[in-house]
Amino acid sequence: MAATWMRAASNPKTEKVYSCDHAFNLAAFFDRADFLKRQIGIDPIDPAALRAKTTLLHADLARYATYERNVAARKEAESQR
Repeated sequence: MAATWMRAASNPKTEKVYSCDHAFNLAAFFDRADFLKRQIGIDPIDPAALRAKTTLLHADLARYATYERNVAARKEAESQR
């Protein structure tokens, strides 16, 4: 089913696969938020503000910090191309 959606989507497109259940994991959640920020300009997500509103963000903030470092490194690498 996912391959059908990818073929139907317009370019440019990126396919990412996450090892998680239906609720997604923290990395998928923040990748989605980053995508929406770039596409429609939403503000960055503050995990502390969401912590009480979703069980998804009950992961520790150290994992989020690692995610943020990875995003920053990816952006830096893209800017140097």
